[in-house]
Amino acid sequence: DNVKIGAFAAVTVEKKRWGMYGDFQYISLVGEGTGASGATLELQNVIGEVDGFLRIPAGSGSLKFVGGVRVYSVDETLTPNGQQPIKSNTTVADPILGAVGEWSIGKRWNFEMRGDLGGFGVGSEFTNQLSVVFQWQINDRLRLPFGYRVLGYQINDGEVEMDTRMTG
Repeated sequence: DNVKIGAFAAVTVEKKRWGMYGDFQYISLVGEGTGASGATLELQNVIGEVDGFLRIPAGSGSLKFVGGVRVYSVDETLTPNGQQPIKSNTTVADPILGAVGEWSIGKRWNFEMRGDLGGFGVGSEFTNQLSVVFQWQINDRLRLPFGYRVLGYQINDGEVEMDTRMTG
């Protein structure tokens, strides 16, 4: 209900066993308080990720070992009723390590499950992601994904303290 706009894009490039993955997300949220406080909270989230991976064939599927970096930037604006806005922002860049399992479940369908961990105190304290995706193979080079993702962050950079989870 509080999403103003959301935009997502991802691309994977592979050659033999090696590949790269890029992911971009922009999410703008607005929430308004009710009652005497009447405050408004606005969040602008930008998440970008670049990974390299190595694919290892495994029966009817494959396993990819993933390593890369995920950048998360969030701008927060709290506007109490009739007062000046209070603004805060933070950007963290985290190393991430993970794995992706992929299985063929038909002539034109694949199933993929991904998990990764990151942060390790480098940018954020901790970040984790889990996604489950069904992919329809449109042609030899293009797939259309349908899935669900959970992305969590624990950030404490002195100015901003967050423990958040995004799902969808």
